[in-house]
Amino acid sequence: MKKNFLKISSTFPSILFCFLLAPIIIPSFVKSACAEEYIQVPAAADLRTEFSDGVYSVEELVKLAKSKGIEILIINDHDRYSLEYGFWPLERILKKKVEESSLLKNGAKNYLDEIERVGKKYPDMLIIPGIESAPFYYWTGSVFSNNLTAHKWENHIGIVGLESPKDIEGLPTLNSNLSVKYYKNYIYNTAFFTLSLIFSILLIRWEGVYRYTGMVICLFSLLFIINFHPLRSSPFDQYHGDKGVLPWQETIDYVNSRGGMTFWHHLESASGIGKKGPISINTPPHPEDLIKTQDYTGFQAIYEDTIHVTEPGKEWDMVLSQYCAGNRDMPAWGIGGLDYHGEGESGIKLQDVKTVFLLKEKTKNAVYEALINGKVYPVRQGEDYRLVLDEFSISGTSGVKAISGDEIEVQGSPNINIKVSAIPPLPPFATSPSPPSEGGDKGEVKGGIKGESVEVQLIRSGEMINKFEGETPLEISFNDEHLPGSEQGKFKSGDKIYYRLNIYGKRPNYIISNPIFVKLLPGEIKEEPSPSSEAAEPSPAPEELKKVEYIIVEKYSAIRNGPGVEYIKIGRVDKGESLELLHIEEKFYKDKPWYKVRYKDTEGFIWGGLARKD
Repeated sequence: MKKNFLKISSTFPSILFCFLLAPIIIPSFVKSACAEEYIQVPAAADLRTEFSDGVYSVEELVKLAKSKGIEILIINDHDRYSLEYGFWPLERILKKKVEESSLLKNGAKNYLDEIERVGKKYPDMLIIPGIESAPFYYWTGSVFSNNLTAHKWENHIGIVGLESPKDIEGLPTLNSNLSVKYYKNYIYNTAFFTLSLIFSILLIRWEGVYRYTGMVICLFSLLFIINFHPLRSSPFDQYHGDKGVLPWQETIDYVNSRGGMTFWHHLESASGIGKKGPISINTPPHPEDLIKTQDYTGFQAIYEDTIHVTEPGKEWDMVLSQYCAGNRDMPAWGIGGLDYHGEGESGIKLQDVKTVFLLKEKTKNAVYEALINGKVYPVRQGEDYRLVLDEFSISGTSGVKAISGDEIEVQGSPNINIKVSAIPPLPPFATSPSPPSEGGDKGEVKGGIKGESVEVQLIRSGEMINKFEGETPLEISFNDEHLPGSEQGKFKSGDKIYYRLNIYGKRPNYIISNPIFVKLLPGEIKEEPSPSSEAAEPSPAPEELKKVEYIIVEKYSAIRNGPGVEYIKIGRVDKGESLELLHIEEKFYKDKPWYKVRYKDTEGFIWGGLARKD
């Protein structure tokens, strides 16, 4: 017993010493662990394989990606890749259909099984099965006039997270698999021709002219029953003109109902206009679809084309501002996309555009979680180097730190920290560079390349509030002391705002960050003094710019984000409420114009048939 007591006594001072040091050691450890909570993992997205119009098999694509230091592949093969044109009134019988290789043509189960097989063979790679869908197109012109044109055929939306063959086969795409989902849209035509078929059978039982008449009616009834069958894959068809964004919204809603994610692809690409054999293809840039649709997960903020939607105040900022104002349920996250079919095709290489994932662990579920929560940033790289966003964080006086995709409550002025470095474009390189060393001339240093010029644009709620210039490695610490004053209007306690970054190096290198949302708490925001009553009054506005109040005469009217019923609702006004008229649009509905108006802090459009002058 004495021996054991002596042993315990000898170790007691060490235990006491560790206990006394715990308050110092543990916080330091926690702080370090938080800083290293996420790892940066590069991915390539919007890729084709032999399952549609790609050059490589899934395994060949994985091998190529490994050689370029890419650890995640998001494959988006076409669900259907076909055009179908028929002649009225039997468009679905007297038709010409051209269909190329696609995921559904080759089998959704085969596609998913092959990705699973290759994934098991290369466990260090994450292969995410996805789809690129063109839910709708419509025809104008005629084959006889040699001006037949398919519109919006290359208006694509990317889909991730559908890993059931049944869910993929049920996508609401034109001329695809049979489905009972939309039978109610077509059942009336089918019912009418079914009744005529029954009537014809009764006539056939008679003799003479009635029998021959019944046989003719029977034949046409059968043809029209086949032509108008209700088991269609889409509630739309290509013969009745443009349907706006409704077909794409239908796809977004379908994917959401199956637990998947949707991303708008190449919104501003000019490659959708041209010829496909004797047929003209017309898919012009359509960045406005970001605003017109709801509940999608994100969009390609970087791809190999000119992009304007990410510029301050453009469509992406409009969407994010709607989310902050409570007029959208979801923000929109930016990702990178390649439209990759084979190495060097259209000048595109697999490493050119990456989506860098911020992951706590390298698993498929972690990839999905990062996509849903905006824990990614897209980057375009050149031949010499790739930019890395080592840090983009916001903190308040409490010390709590938020990164891309997060929302943080801040009392007072947000503190914004940014770190940008450059690394070699191809391996070997560090996925998440360590802090570069000090001193020396331009060149490669530990964890990165030193001396590359970089410009960082800090954007707050659609307005570029500061621009920083320097060389890699660049570190920026910025306190937004003048938060209340901006061209977009003064912010107040309770408002939700956001910050994001556009980062540019030597062309073509650049990064687009995803936003960090900030909710302003009451307390320390420095309100700017109101103008003195003795200040000079502004000169009166021209007569045509004077404010005109309108009164809503109906019980309820929607404010929309564009002049037309096809645009989404961003607010509502009740009978008797006044609106400030900003502009009378040239677009009419039922002989009444659309008005651009301001209601409280919201600008939008209402139909002139619901308003009259005060």
